[in-house]
Amino acid sequence: MKKRLLVLAVMAMTVSLATADVVSKNVVGYYTVKLNTPGYSMIGINFNSIEGTGIPIQDLFLPSSLYPGEDLFDYDNCDQVFVWDNDTQNFSTYRYVDIGTGPAWYDEGFEVATLSLNPGAAFWFYRPSSNGEEEVKIVGQVDERQTIGRSFLPGYSMFSKSFPVEKLIGDEIEGYPGEGLLDFDNCDQLVIWNNNSQDFKTYYYVDIGEGPSWYDEVYEPVSEDFLVGMGAWYLYQGSGTLEWSENTPL
Repeated sequence: MKKRLLVLAVMAMTVSLATADVVSKNVVGYYTVKLNTPGYSMIGINFNSIEGTGIPIQDLFLPSSLYPGEDLFDYDNCDQVFVWDNDTQNFSTYRYVDIGTGPAWYDEGFEVATLSLNPGAAFWFYRPSSNGEEEVKIVGQVDERQTIGRSFLPGYSMFSKSFPVEKLIGDEIEGYPGEGLLDFDNCDQLVIWNNNSQDFKTYYYVDIGEGPSWYDEVYEPVSEDFLVGMGAWYLYQGSGTLEWSENTPL
């Protein structure tokens, strides 16, 4: 299951690294993400809409940043978004295409997409061509809640941080450490695609004899930050639901 999902997810998929211009609470700001042209980028949503109801996919990027393909109904060459459902363990595909009324995002039923992306969501952005802008801004505001509750079901979840602040990878998540000491096969894992080296890096929530904690692939305590605009996979190998929460940085 693990290998199948990672192969499905990878397809040369690329994590987008972001630079942030984040302003104070209740004021609109933005952060910048990279859309690989061509290729895949993983993007995390660290903002909410001004209304607090998630950012509609139709408003996520400026139209000038996107590429709707070479002509009408060009589903093969237009920009695409793949959203992973953490509950059903399946992808949904959205395409930015012109069907004769101007470019817009459409769902798999060829209806105008109504998807909204909440803080903490993540998705793959796929651009088959070299058209469109590479550096794009995601606009919104810091969520007004003091604490945002999160949960993972067993299996893979795609996620980002709910607030635009950089913290150590795995920070705030006390996962399942496996069945005993040094159980790297059955412990929880956090998997990030590296944009520069073009491969995955895995982090483990494991007990090496000093109590459970997050470790990198060379078994050193995590020292890298989960960046603004970054998305990742979380593999929960425990039972029931993993509950955790994020606190506002403001």
